[in-house]
Amino acid sequence: MIDIHSHIISGIDDGSKDEAMSLKMLQKAVASGTTSIFATSHLLQAAHNPAWQDFLVGAERLRQLAGEHNLPLAIYSGCEVFMDWDLLDIIAENGSFCLNG
Repeated sequence: MIDIHSHIISGIDDGSKDEAMSLKMLQKAVASGTTSIFATSHLLQAAHNPAWQDFLVGAERLRQLAGEHNLPLAIYSGCEVFMDWDLLDIIAENGSFCLNG
């Protein structure tokens, strides 16, 4: 199973609160048969606009965490992008917010 929408990166949005919660989420994903997961935190919600690098670093940390705990799970980066009048300018300035870059 492939999960294309999760708020699994800690500290970016209203999803995972900390790394321990992210680990539990990873473990539950594997236990339910998930083989791949996209870390799709919120972007552009109520002026919440984290740097693209924050998403990449967070996804990499999840990969490390999964590896440390022998969780066979492919983890990809992405964002849940909310429509905004300035969306095209923001995306052009800050990076590629597409699934897995």
